[in-house]
Order: sequence, then C-alpha cells, then structure tokens
Amino acid sequence: MRWPWKRRAGHEDRNPPLRRDTRAWLTALREVCERHFDQPQAGRMRVRELQVEWREANTDGTLDDAGHLGLERRAYRLLNGDDEAWLMWLDDLSFWQPGWNPDEVDEQA
Repeated sequence: MRWPWKRRAGHEDRNPPLRRDTRAWLTALREVCERHFDQPQAGRMRVRELQVEWREANTDGTLDDAGHLGLERRAYRLLNGDDEAWLMWLDDLSFWQPGWNPDEVDEQA
C-alpha cells in the first residue's frame, strides 16, 4: 500500500514556499524609510535589519543576486549619507523604481 502523503521520487512540490520578490523587498524598504523620515538614525537601524533579511533570502535562493545587489546599493546610499541625503533619497522617485542604476546618478552629479 502506498501512503498518500509520501512523496514520490521526481515529484514536484505542489505548494512551493512563498517567495518575496524584489519589488516586495523594495516596497518594504521604502515603507521603513518613510515611516522614519523624521528619525533618520532609527530608519538606518531598521535598514540594517532589512539587510540581514535580504542576505538570508539571497542565501536560501528566494532573492536573486541582481535583486539583492539593487537593494544593497540603495541601502548603501541611505546608510552612508547624512540626514539631508536621507531626505533627498526619500524624495527621489527614480530611486524607488525597479531597475534604478546608481551609475546613472553618479554621471548626472
């Protein structure tokens, strides 16, 4: 007798684990930053916590390398700027768009 819940070899999982895509991570980052717009230091601490989550997601394969790199590049700008830069990045709509490229920003500056 075959048990109905036993997996067969080569059988795909019908219910794969939920994955948070890059857009969802980007939205979470933006929400954290907007929630802490008037407290940049608290926002930076929360961004560092998100970085840990991104690294874990990248390690277990739920966040691809390109998405992880894009999130880290944004985090770098948010974490290394002063309070004025924090607000500038929050107001920059292109910064929050998927596919944002920091090299284009450096060329315009």
